Amino acid sequence: MIRIRGAAATRRKKEEFRALALITAAVVFPLFLTFILIGADMRSDLSDLTPTQPMADQTTALVGWGELEIPDGKPALAKQTQRQPQQRVRMLGYMMDGYPPSKDGAPVQMFVMLPEAGHILHPAHRIPDQMVDVRLTQPAPFRFRSLVWVSGTLVRTANGPKSEKAMYAMTDAGVKPAADSEITRWFKP
Repeated sequence: MIRIRGAAATRRKKEEFRALALITAAVVFPLFLTFILIGADMRSDLSDLTPTQPMADQTTALVGWGELEIPDGKPALAKQTQRQPQQRVRMLGYMMDGYPPSKDGAPVQMFVMLPEAGHILHPAHRIPDQMVDVRLTQPAPFRFRSLVWVSGTLVRTANGPKSEKAMYAMTDAGVKPAADSEITRWFKP
């Protein structure tokens, strides 16, 4: 085994240290940047929240996303039998692209509302029983992934669980922006 002595040994150790530092930085920096970007882009998931009160006001029922899930393979609104037909409901969710996609800020008559917004590296899951087609009475500006309140008449569509389209639609609907603080005001885990 040949040993390198003196300045050559010191120079080689510095080169090895630089190579190790460069490799470490090339691996750690992208992972750290990904962690920061995802953390800054995350939104609350509303799918497991239940309303703290049954009514938003005297004429409008407050609906949580758990009420739309498919129990035992039968899509239904859990409290639909207790509600009057055509009763107005109010839901909190994220405004997402409809069919076809819309540009941010463009006026839309229809969009899809979801209980999650996804994040920069992973789009929101589009599960049919966790999607509501919102059909507005008046056009509203589209704001991709923004938290909104939607009020209207919730109806079941002809789409099934194997479809890529929503199993529910909100007709005669109106939309208003919502704040994150309203999640804890109106819902509990």
